[in-house]
Amino acid sequence: MMEKALKTAEVVMQNEVLKAGLYPPIAFRERSKWGLPENLDDSDDHYRYNDGDIDWLIKDYNILGEDTYLLVFEYKQKVIGRCWIYSTKGAIFATNFYYRDIELNNETIVSLLKQLFNMNERVEFETRRSSPLPIRQDGDGIVIYDPTVFKSAEHFLDEINEYYSRCLLCNEEVKIKDLYKLDNEIFYNNRRVHGLIVCKDCKRKFKDNVICEDCNQNVDRDDAVFIKDHGYVCADCFRANWFECESCYKIYRSELAVFASENEKWLCPNCANELGTICEVCEEFYYLIVEDEEDEVKIKQYEITNQEGVHKKYICNWCAEKIKSYKCEQCGKEVQYLEWDMENEVLKDMVRLRLCLNCYQRCNENESRH
Repeated sequence: MMEKALKTAEVVMQNEVLKAGLYPPIAFRERSKWGLPENLDDSDDHYRYNDGDIDWLIKDYNILGEDTYLLVFEYKQKVIGRCWIYSTKGAIFATNFYYRDIELNNETIVSLLKQLFNMNERVEFETRRSSPLPIRQDGDGIVIYDPTVFKSAEHFLDEINEYYSRCLLCNEEVKIKDLYKLDNEIFYNNRRVHGLIVCKDCKRKFKDNVICEDCNQNVDRDDAVFIKDHGYVCADCFRANWFECESCYKIYRSELAVFASENEKWLCPNCANELGTICEVCEEFYYLIVEDEEDEVKIKQYEITNQEGVHKKYICNWCAEKIKSYKCEQCGKEVQYLEWDMENEVLKDMVRLRLCLNCYQRCNENESRH
C-alpha cells in the first residue's frame, strides 16, 4: 500500500505552486512505498557519505520521538529536491539541501516550514553553516525559531547539544554533543555503512576498523591482512581462504595453492610452473630445479605408450618404479607403459606380441589387406 506524506504545504512561486511534503526519515530508503522518485540525492558518492546519517535520523525518529524528518520539494508536478529537518518545540533546523533545475530562496523555504510545523508569524530565521547535529552538513542550513521560546538561533543550537540521542552501535543514550561520525566504513545492519554516528567509546573502539571482504565482519585494521585488488581480510578468513606463496611472497586464493612436499612449501601456480611440475601419476608436485647440487631431481619426463599413442609424461621417481618396458621385436624401439593401462585390449595385445605401437598398427593393416 502506498504511504502518504505526513503533512504537506504549498506556496505560489513564479505563478506556479511549490509543494513540500514532510516524511519520516525511512522514506528516503523506501521511496517506492512513499511514492518518491529514485533520485533524491545528487550522486551515489554523496549518498554513500550520508548513509550513516540516515540510520541515525531513522533511529532518532523511531525511538526518541518524531523530531527528525525528510522534507521533499515538488514544483510543476516534479520532485526537485529535498532536505533534512531537525525540530523541537519552538524551533527547526533544516540542512543538507539538494535541488534540481531550480534554486529556492530562504523566504520561500521558511514559509513552507512555518505551515508544516504550525509556527506563528512572529518566528525569525537565520542561515547557519552548521549545527551540533552529528550528520553531514553542507553549509546551507536554516534555523527558524520562535523568539518567545529561544532568544536566538545560537540559543537553539546550544540546546541541541544537550538533547539525548543514541549511539548506533552500542545503543547507549548519550547527549548529541557526545556523538561522533566515524570516518571509516563499518558493517552495520547487514550492510556496509560509511560515516556511522556513534558515542565516544564506540568511536575509539571502531575508528581503526575495516570490513573483512570475505565475511563482512568488522575487524581491527592491525589484525587484518590487506590483499591487493581485493581489500582487507580478517585472520580467520585469511587462514581459510588465502595463502602466501613461499617463493614470490604474493597472496593467492587457497584453491590455487600447490604444495611442494620436498621442502613443505606452498607455491602459487606461476612459481610452481617455473620451479617444477606435477607427477601425472600420483599428482604430487616436485621440483625440476634443485638448489643444492647434492640433491637430485625427483621427477623426470618419460615416453609412455598407451592405446592412443606415445605421450611425454612427467613421472616422479617413486611412480617411475611402476613403469614397465620391453624392446619391440620388430624395430627394437623401447616401449614404456604403465601397469594400470593394461586394462585396455589394444595395449594388452601389444605387450603380448612385444611390439611398439607403430609396428602393431602396421601388422594389423597388413592382416586386414589379406
